[in-house]
Amino acid sequence: MEIDPDTRILEGRCECRAVRYRVSDAFLYAANCHCSNCRAGTGSAFKPFAGIERDKIEVLGGTETLASAPAAMTHLSVPDERKKQLDITPNLVRISIGVENADDLTADLLAALNRAAAPALKEAC
Repeated sequence: MEIDPDTRILEGRCECRAVRYRVSDAFLYAANCHCSNCRAGTGSAFKPFAGIERDKIEVLGGTETLASAPAAMTHLSVPDERKKQLDITPNLVRISIGVENADDLTADLLAALNRAAAPALKEAC
């Protein structure tokens, strides 16, 4: 991580402690989004986000890609009508991209999609 010695360093973690980070306080931008999608996704009144150059942040844990099913996980308690408004269907898969090699990640995703589509293709034949 490339850091100016005069720059303040911020450290933090997610609530479950799976991901930790160290970042120089040199953000290009920072903002809070109050749209209904961001509020629903965070369960909060807003979703903070910021932009920083890659060489100014160091992720210390939890850097792998994660695939999840929001309807059965993060949005399980959201009423069905609200999930419909947000286009959160039982088949929706959310992918948070980690820091793996892009070619490896692409190959893994294609293999997973092929495995998921195989039963439907057998029925169609």
